Amino acid sequence: MTIFAKRSNSFAKRLNSFAERLNSFAERLNSFAERLNSFAERLNSFAERLNSFAERLNSFAERLNSFAEVSGIISRNDFCKRHDESPDVTLNFINLFKQ
Repeated sequence: MTIFAKRSNSFAKRLNSFAERLNSFAERLNSFAERLNSFAERLNSFAERLNSFAERLNSFAERLNSFAEVSGIISRNDFCKRHDESPDVTLNFINLFKQ
């Protein structure tokens, strides 16, 4: 075998070794991307459930406010005067009990 053939063979082996390491790195990176995607999906699902809970809580607060108004516990004008700075019904209702 000539020196050129030996060097070519040695270079090919090193190149092959580098390609294997690069492939291994790509597989690990792909695995990490899949785990990250799975985490993002779970996080998104949690955010949707949290949003749904917030909507139900807000709806409950609105019904409770209506009940309080109808029952004469508080008047709507009185409620609005004390809580004009916070338009969110849930926060208004919570703030009402903090006073």
